[in-house]
Amino acid sequence: MYDSVSRTAKDHIQKLMADVFQNTLPDWYGLSDLKIIASVPSDVPLLQVHDRLLDRVFVTDNGELLHLEFQSQIENNLYRFLAYASALALYHHRPIRTVVIYLTSMPSAPTELNLRSLQYTVENIVIGDKHGPTVWQRLTAREPTQWTDADILDLAFYPFMNDSRSPSERALIAAELAGTLPGSRGRLAAAIIVGLTTSFVDPDVLKLMKEVLQMNDLISELEREAIERGWEKGHALGLKQGLEQGLEQGLEQGLEQGRNQGVRQGQLNMVQAILATRLPAVAPEFLEIISVLDDRQLIALMLKVASITSQEELRQALESVN
Repeated sequence: MYDSVSRTAKDHIQKLMADVFQNTLPDWYGLSDLKIIASVPSDVPLLQVHDRLLDRVFVTDNGELLHLEFQSQIENNLYRFLAYASALALYHHRPIRTVVIYLTSMPSAPTELNLRSLQYTVENIVIGDKHGPTVWQRLTAREPTQWTDADILDLAFYPFMNDSRSPSERALIAAELAGTLPGSRGRLAAAIIVGLTTSFVDPDVLKLMKEVLQMNDLISELEREAIERGWEKGHALGLKQGLEQGLEQGLEQGLEQGRNQGVRQGQLNMVQAILATRLPAVAPEFLEIISVLDDRQLIALMLKVASITSQEELRQALESVN
């Protein structure tokens, strides 16, 4: 599922997210003065734009239409959005409120189009201006079974928020945290994160995210590959048990300290799992170094070991994160 993600996946994910979370999105975006009561088709017959549909349109409790547009690049002028709003107004005979969602920081994004007798305005919401560390600290302290829809949205958009971590690190740890959520909520969070970040991070990171989100499949794959390579079955079984124990530890910790330890153990197991797919064996001195790395170092190492082919390359990767 995550091996190859279409570059248009972000558009589909955003529309899905708008549908699933339509009762939560207004508050999350800071539009607390309105309430969505229904969605309307986003294909307007009067809108003659080839291969382009409006991102999402909703009816609000005051009778207006809320038109959401998701942007990853700055919209230099508003003529395109004006065309959408005009078509919607002519077709539905309702006032239109256009909100443009920018994933990354866009300080100069326009909000007004002055055509003398025609005045058009939009509201810009910039996810990149949100303070990521505060959001991350709150999410990692919350019990997986107590997450709300707003928490899912926080996690989905965390990779785009303002944070000292690199975009790839943010996407990777967000996917990892999504994997700890139970049932359909975890799968939904994972799908949104991968869909939103598919054009935002490099292929190696997407591969790592896939490995994080499909750990159970990875465990079976590692065991099979180990046997195919002629390793002792006991070695493969030990690797499998170690991965499973690390996952259980990460999922079952109730207190914040225990949960943080579990997340770190999951990261450690992920590094070991990736190494097992890249090298037939890892020198004991390297394993010892890896075992004492902290969270940030383990995440950085994950990004590096995905493509190594030798012990020397592993040594260089370890030196670079220490």
